[in-house]
Amino acid sequence: MSGYITPKPFNDLFFDFTGHAHANYPAGHRSIAEDLAKKLAQSSDSQKKGPLVIANSLGIYVYSGEKGHELISSAEYRAAPNSGFYEMTSLSHVGPAIAYLGALQKCNDPCWETHIDPMIEHLRAVKEVNSAPIENHWLTQLACPVWAGKEVIIKNMFDYACSLAGNYLLGVRKKKHDFCPQHLINHFLEINSEHYPISFNTIMIATFALIGQKSLSDVYAALNHREIHWESAKILLHNLAGTNYGAGMTAGSNWLYQAVQLITCAKMDSRRIIIVPYAPLPEEVGSTSLSEDSFDFLANRVWGSIYARPIVTEAAFSHIQDIDIPYRPPIPGDYECTRASQIDHFIRRLKFSTGNTKEMLSNTVGFWLAGEAMAKKWQFQQMDIPGVTHGFPTGISTYPAHSPEIRNS
Repeated sequence: MSGYITPKPFNDLFFDFTGHAHANYPAGHRSIAEDLAKKLAQSSDSQKKGPLVIANSLGIYVYSGEKGHELISSAEYRAAPNSGFYEMTSLSHVGPAIAYLGALQKCNDPCWETHIDPMIEHLRAVKEVNSAPIENHWLTQLACPVWAGKEVIIKNMFDYACSLAGNYLLGVRKKKHDFCPQHLINHFLEINSEHYPISFNTIMIATFALIGQKSLSDVYAALNHREIHWESAKILLHNLAGTNYGAGMTAGSNWLYQAVQLITCAKMDSRRIIIVPYAPLPEEVGSTSLSEDSFDFLANRVWGSIYARPIVTEAAFSHIQDIDIPYRPPIPGDYECTRASQIDHFIRRLKFSTGNTKEMLSNTVGFWLAGEAMAKKWQFQQMDIPGVTHGFPTGISTYPAHSPEIRNS
């Protein structure tokens, strides 16, 4: 690299237009793009100072646009402790965990066998905790409003799932050579036997749906607030999807985008919802208020600059023909083409969501749940839930009250 240094006039000309994110941006300087973004953000659709809505990997937060930028409303919807998340997810992970054991076996890695006994014991322990009378049950103590009235069904589902998984693993331990992808499908994921007439696929979808229903309910409670003026709201979706860092970057691959649209009842231009996976978020996000600098950064420099771009582009290139890219068509697992009873549709969506790095795993049920909640007028307890209220084999309407014990050997 030579000792060349860019002459200052080039930098000055560059920063006339943009560059506020660059480390060498002049202190106190405001570029043309910044000023336009701020003006459009402040004047867009309303004279009222719009609130700022931020969704990150932990929750969703609504901050007032007025001085002080106080937190108006919020909800934590992912991996919150003592919320039912770990309980449901621990069960939904059993299917993939056993499938991963099969993958380890196929790779000739003997460590796969070392995981069997601990998992069996953990299933026994969960089955034991779950056997408590309903009046003292963990579901009763949790008292999740959206699951109210379904505690017995969910309790029986856990008992059944632990029994099925525990006894399947015992069989694998006894006859290791039988363990293969087809064995896993026939005797576990898609099992249909006298003792186990309900497949584990059904249970996986049920746990996904119950977690998603609770998350959606929490988001609805945070956004269905009288102080949110949607016509002027600025919405930033920065909801990191677990460790899938490339997921949920478009409206068609992020169920929360559609959920916000439906919750606001079309009071807001969808262009005001902006997905910003790369924007740095101030540490204050989630606290009781935002500083003026943090609010200005998020509402104007981040949201405003992105919101302004298509408006300015249309004005500058109005004589140029647009390139239209259609929104994706409905696919299995979307509310438009899937019923609560169609577990096979949700399993196809699960495969699509796990196999496509652009998809959030929660999209497996997320788009469907938002449509169902709206159809039921946001009365969450009245929602149909796949794998809980619907989706059982012919002649079966729910999980058995008593499932076989996990054998000793």
